[in-house]
Amino acid sequence: MSEPDMEKRSTGSSTEEWKPQKRELVIMISLSFISLMVALDASILVTVLPVNRDLPAIAMKLNGTSIEAFWAGTSYLLTSAIFQPVIASISALFGRQQLLIIALFLFTLGRSIQGIGGGGIITLTQVIFCDIVPLRQRPKFFAMVLGAWSVGSIIGPVVGGALVENASWRWCFHINYPFCGIGFLIAIFLVRLNPVAELTLAQKLKRMDWIGACLFIGSMTSLLLGISWGGIQHPWSSGATVAPIIAGLFGLFAFFVWQLYRKEHTLLPIAIFRNWSAIAAFYGALINGLLILLDINTSTAVTSILLAVLGVGMGMVLTSINIGIQAISKPEDAAMAASMYGFLRSLGMPIGVAISGTVFSNSMSGKLSDLGLPTAIAHDSERYVLVLQTMEDSLEKRAILKSYMTGFDSVYIMITAISASAFLVSFIIKKHSMDKILLAQFSAR
Repeated sequence: MSEPDMEKRSTGSSTEEWKPQKRELVIMISLSFISLMVALDASILVTVLPVNRDLPAIAMKLNGTSIEAFWAGTSYLLTSAIFQPVIASISALFGRQQLLIIALFLFTLGRSIQGIGGGGIITLTQVIFCDIVPLRQRPKFFAMVLGAWSVGSIIGPVVGGALVENASWRWCFHINYPFCGIGFLIAIFLVRLNPVAELTLAQKLKRMDWIGACLFIGSMTSLLLGISWGGIQHPWSSGATVAPIIAGLFGLFAFFVWQLYRKEHTLLPIAIFRNWSAIAAFYGALINGLLILLDINTSTAVTSILLAVLGVGMGMVLTSINIGIQAISKPEDAAMAASMYGFLRSLGMPIGVAISGTVFSNSMSGKLSDLGLPTAIAHDSERYVLVLQTMEDSLEKRAILKSYMTGFDSVYIMITAISASAFLVSFIIKKHSMDKILLAQFSAR
């Protein structure tokens, strides 16, 4: 059935009169709590990793460098992004609830494995909402999840700082256990979904795109590792950086060729990329991810105002792109489109960290060289903050601070250019109807 037909049928289905039943509200509230838990964990290390006079950093406690500390957060981001489309695809065959429980289990384990669980929870929250809430009402009810995520992101740094100051940084990881225990109970007893169409195990295994999953995971891992290493752990011109990036790009090319060849039951429905509006919206999601981890280093008053404005805009972008992608897609592809939105937004985060870190380091190194100061300061700039805190006011200290500002200025210029490009691309997006029928693969029970 064509998309216009879908829209025509849905118009007469009175989706505007839809109201959630008790079992659907329970699922939405449960997913909101689990999302809060993931957001808290994702932001709890913000006040732990930086070197501070009062808060001993993980890197210093483990006798590591700031580069090694960087991987405590980046490994989570990498695995969280890479596995989202794969988990969404598997959940369509083997069950949303079952995959949510597995994701929660992985979330309780080590940092990189925890990223797989965190990514699974993010994408499953998206697709479950696509299963139980019609598109017209989806923005209103998905605001519950976004609100919970915002609360978790706000209290995470506060909790992390308090734990490090009064207990140990290890509690930033141990605190997950009681939350995960509650999450398990919620997933088992409250997030109850029935498949619309029953398939045998043999049919499920046959429909799973195993080759596509292997190509996607392998190529994305290689690509993101190369990007994350570039300019931080290895020079951009180094074979250790170039080789995995090239291998990842070739792997992604092979993946998309395979998706076109397989046609049916693919890991990623190619149809969602055949619409210029969808491509523009996905680009906006990627750029949104690039901006999400970047902050502004200026006075507290100005920072508060700028971040408040940024927060309002970010909230509008998060909701509009997410729902817009689902409106653009065919009803049967809405869940996977939502998953792709989450994947690209998460993908933008490690890329944003890597690119902004490289831009900052290179700009700071250039300024230090111009001022006749050692460029090694730029390569361990996070740890050197402690030195600056104990250094008396002098021409050397002011010169070093000036080099820091040069690095940040370069990052801000990059952010401005990226934001402008996303704004221009948004004009490609056309008008699409929000009144589409709900073609769910699972229903609440």
